[in-house]
Amino acid sequence: MSERSAISELVTPFRETAAEAARLLKHLGARLDVFSLELARDLGAVSRDAQAFAGGVRDQAVALRRATPRAAKLAQAAAAILARQRWLRLAAAARGAWGASAS
Repeated sequence: MSERSAISELVTPFRETAAEAARLLKHLGARLDVFSLELARDLGAVSRDAQAFAGGVRDQAVALRRATPRAAKLAQAAAAILARQRWLRLAAAARGAWGASAS
């Protein structure tokens, strides 16, 4: 066995290992590239969904803010009507009017 073939025998496994490592790194780089593109797409979709959700919440808050004074006025008017009706019933009962109930 010559010195050259002995060195070649020792170097061949390292060369094969280096070639395999380079192939794995190339594959890893390709997979990381695909992963980063998918991640960017997913983050974009999440961002758009969050913006749409925030817009919907804002619209609901604006509608609620606008409806609150109207609901308060409606409740105030209803309370005034009920108080007036109760007052008229009490006045009728005090006069002894027919059909007035004590309830």
